[in-house]
Amino acid sequence: MPLAVEFLAATAVAALASAMLCPLVMAAGLWDNPDSARKQHGTPTPTAGGVAAAAGFALALALLTFWPGARWSDPLSGEVLLRTGLAVAAAFAALLLGLIDDVANLNARFKFGVVAVLGLLVAVFIARADAFPVGGAVTFALPMVVAALGSALFVFTLTNAVNFMDGANGLAMGSVAIGLVGMAVLGLTHGAPHVTALCLCGVGGLIGLLLWNFPNGRIFAGDAGALFIGMLASVAALLLVRDGGVTPVVPPLLFFPLLADVLLTLAHRVKHARPLLQPHRDHLYQVGLRAGLSHRRVALIYWAATAHCAAMGVIAAFGPRIAPPSLFAPQPGDVSDMQVALMQSAGWVAALAPIIALAILAAVSMHLSDRIRRYAAAQTWT
Repeated sequence: MPLAVEFLAATAVAALASAMLCPLVMAAGLWDNPDSARKQHGTPTPTAGGVAAAAGFALALALLTFWPGARWSDPLSGEVLLRTGLAVAAAFAALLLGLIDDVANLNARFKFGVVAVLGLLVAVFIARADAFPVGGAVTFALPMVVAALGSALFVFTLTNAVNFMDGANGLAMGSVAIGLVGMAVLGLTHGAPHVTALCLCGVGGLIGLLLWNFPNGRIFAGDAGALFIGMLASVAALLLVRDGGVTPVVPPLLFFPLLADVLLTLAHRVKHARPLLQPHRDHLYQVGLRAGLSHRRVALIYWAATAHCAAMGVIAAFGPRIAPPSLFAPQPGDVSDMQVALMQSAGWVAALAPIIALAILAAVSMHLSDRIRRYAAAQTWT
């Protein structure tokens, strides 16, 4: 069976299983009540739909792994497969944490602490960004402590960002699905098929959930779904960096709108001396909802933005690959000084493409955030 067919079949299985299991989760009687300032719904709604998505993910990944004649894992070593299994375990640990929170409403500090510990365990035992490849033969090795702490911080930030942004039907789950598709492409093109397997099985699970969640919100992902898919995305990203040789700048590009909204909102609350752990409606998507935009329209805006950022991330990821050492130090020979300068400039632009893309997106997002908040304040939406 062709590799692409294996992955597409796994995605379809995950989607079908997730969609079929959502009614069972709804029948379990676990409800999300609109009892917090950050919640946008007006009536109690079934939640923990992420359990169905996770079950679909697990079923598809198991079939993909144990199906007779499956080829995707043939080139992988036992060590890589072990790390992949541990990545799945980390995602399900986050699922369990989120499910307990959906049932018992855990203290926010406790939940953050557990996610932080999980992030550190991931960075120490599964994958971390040990190197920062620039291009050609230029690679900066990172001290182990810096690599571990930075990778743990990435896991903590992305996992919580997905959870924070899961407040409008389909917004966070659809955005993560788009970012996972971009990561799956990079896994295939950078020799990391295990990353592709994790991502596409996750995408399938999200598709099945979105059939029930978007646009009318018949069931929510819950903290179970948000923490599960956030952890899965962040660990898969670190595996892509470690095993695929992708620069650590690329994963934030794939999920940039979610990260930008959360980080800029935190900065906004710090600026106005508002408690960071207090429930609120200061996120940009929440400003849009208060302005009268529907859940459908807000989600589609974020999906489109994520698709653009993910496309930029995929394209930029190839920059360091097409910047061979000769572009950094070309041999003059019969080449003019102008041609040498142009070749060197082209090499550095290609090598720094991910950083350039991230800088551009950061500048644009800060400008848009400031404009939106100023306009919203004038219209009394904040």
